[in-house]
Amino acid sequence: MDAEINIEDFHFQSHRKYMTPIYWKLRHAELLSDDEKLAVLRSSIRQFFVRIRLFINLSIEQVAERLKVTVQEIESFESGSLKSPEFERAYCDLCHAWFELEYFERRVREFQNPDIREKRNDLGFALLRSFGILMPDFKLQKPEAEPAKVLQIHRQDFVCIE
Repeated sequence: MDAEINIEDFHFQSHRKYMTPIYWKLRHAELLSDDEKLAVLRSSIRQFFVRIRLFINLSIEQVAERLKVTVQEIESFESGSLKSPEFERAYCDLCHAWFELEYFERRVREFQNPDIREKRNDLGFALLRSFGILMPDFKLQKPEAEPAKVLQIHRQDFVCIE
């Protein structure tokens, strides 16, 4: 059977999961040369805006009509030849992607400076130990920790009272 699923084509039900291929690409390009990193970053920015449009199933023509601009302007923006903060804001408004843009910007900062991730994890452990506060995107697993062994799982019987 020659069935192959391309993760970039799979339509997840959340912006965050739908954007995973972009975040994966950024994470795995951290060790490349500066020129290669710049190329990856530029393509990731382009893909971000294309994918937020595709996530809500809008065509380029529909976006152009709603933003009252030409199709060529939208195509130029999505190809990266036209840089426009106005289009970026309009895309986020139109596609309801402000939270995802904030997350994307955070991932870009981590891409540019990977030490941020380690510092965030250190801060996350300190907040959890001291105050019981759990930060967003914080992973409870330490990379050097040994995996836990499950000794016994007790089954609980639930009684439904009507």
